[in-house]
Amino acid sequence: MVTRFPLSLLSLPVLMAGAAMTVRAHEGDPPLASQPELKPLTERVRSGSGDFLFENVPGWGELDGQSPIGPTHGGVAVDKAGLVYTSTDSADGIRVFGKDGKQIKTIAQKFAGTHSLMLQEEDGVEYLYGAHLRGNQIIKIKTDGTEVLTIPWPEKSLGVDGKPIYTKAAEYKITGVTVGPDGSIYGADGYGKQYVHKFDAKGNYVKSFGGPGTEPGKFKACHGIGLDTRGATPVLLICDRENRRLQQFDLEGNFQSVVTTDLRRPCTISFHGDVAAIAELEARVAIIDKSNKVVAVVGDNPDRKEWASNPVPRENWHAAIFTAPHGCAWGANGDLYVQDWNKTGRLTKMERVKP
Repeated sequence: MVTRFPLSLLSLPVLMAGAAMTVRAHEGDPPLASQPELKPLTERVRSGSGDFLFENVPGWGELDGQSPIGPTHGGVAVDKAGLVYTSTDSADGIRVFGKDGKQIKTIAQKFAGTHSLMLQEEDGVEYLYGAHLRGNQIIKIKTDGTEVLTIPWPEKSLGVDGKPIYTKAAEYKITGVTVGPDGSIYGADGYGKQYVHKFDAKGNYVKSFGGPGTEPGKFKACHGIGLDTRGATPVLLICDRENRRLQQFDLEGNFQSVVTTDLRRPCTISFHGDVAAIAELEARVAIIDKSNKVVAVVGDNPDRKEWASNPVPRENWHAAIFTAPHGCAWGANGDLYVQDWNKTGRLTKMERVKP
């Protein structure tokens, strides 16, 4: 269950002495999007602004045009062939859809309840990495669901005070995972102790960093994590959800800067060229540029009662408007795939269109 916070929660002030300048999401910015009309799911509706315009694809990602895909509190990943993987809390585990939006198969039923997904190519082979929240572990599987590696709770991890972080596996509530250039694996304990843990490529524990708090370098739900290769040196970008910001760390876990603030509870980050998409639980997806400035928003919901709401039924959904984006991933051609946190399950394809 996702911890709910009041919608009135505001970003906390950040003191950035000696750190890079913070980029605010909206300060001085022009309007990022016009509000789309409320249209039924059967219609195509445009959302976004500037160079980042998208239209929903009606019926994409549904089992027969009506059936739900099962509770979605997970992630999305797209492979080189264009197949789309989305994790669910249902017994079907991870669903795999073709380019046409039709389900091809289900995999990894053993790992139902995987909270986030990402794809990594290693020696020409693609693997899925996931934060298996239900199992308190990180997983690495083949794209057919075959288990390759599991990394259990880091029993030997130590906090900034030098004391053990965990006393039992149940305290480790992993929500995000990414892989570094050397194969190192990073897991974000966003529903637990608010530490990010580094493991080597074989799953051996290396170190921990972060911890709970509101000051720079600390977290209040380190929910999602991604490897940012847009600059000269790869870094980690971490969605600090309840502090409503993105934080940047080097690959050894050293804090560098708070790069974007005033977000709407950022959950997940996905990169595409020089931009990134941020799934925000409060009912939209934000697009940030190479300087980490928000340049467009997609699917913004005008009904605040639906923001971050899991129970919104299908009959209340509208085309190109989200309720609780939790996972997102880019396709190779710039299309966006968005998973809402929803009790019956919702996956949307947002097709990139020309301005």
